[in-house]
Amino acid sequence: MNHKTFKTIENQFIQSNGYMRTKEFMNAGFSYYYLPKLKEEGIIDKIKRGLFRWGEMDFRGFYQYIDVSKIIPNSVFCLYSALELLELSSYIPNLYYVAIERKRSYIPKRPEYPQIKVKTFSGNNFSLGIMSIKIENQEIKLYDMEKTICDFVRLKFDIHVLKEALSDYLIHPKMDLDKLTRYAKILRVDKTIQKYLEVLI
Repeated sequence: MNHKTFKTIENQFIQSNGYMRTKEFMNAGFSYYYLPKLKEEGIIDKIKRGLFRWGEMDFRGFYQYIDVSKIIPNSVFCLYSALELLELSSYIPNLYYVAIERKRSYIPKRPEYPQIKVKTFSGNNFSLGIMSIKIENQEIKLYDMEKTICDFVRLKFDIHVLKEALSDYLIHPKMDLDKLTRYAKILRVDKTIQKYLEVLI
């Protein structure tokens, strides 16, 4: 591959925020032949079948969250992954938790790595509390603090992680107890949330 072709491909990846699918690559006028060659040389990384990331892009340690959001389109980071993104826990999960809407009939095939746990939610369990953040111009979705806390209670996840998250939440500058109470009522965990708050406040 000559230098001009390489730079053209690099620029196309950069314009696509570091990610390209095989179809997009070929629609841009490049031969499929270049993909395995670039992968073999360590210039691009294969995220899953048909999805590639330019290996030299700097995503400041959070690039795998972007990978996961590409692997499972329309997903929302939840539970442990949301806590990490929201900086509400010192616990570092060994896999990524995402929620998808239950009415979807198709869950994309997941690679062996990164490990992804897909939860299916419906109604308010899915739609409530979705927010977006950007990592190097890539938008990813996650649940806000209040929804994530309610999910831990609703799904009976690790109580120790929940208590730490609640403690951090109660001193967070964006804490909103009215919103937490409202979410808890909608998701029918208000009595349990109230018990935790009585102990911690």
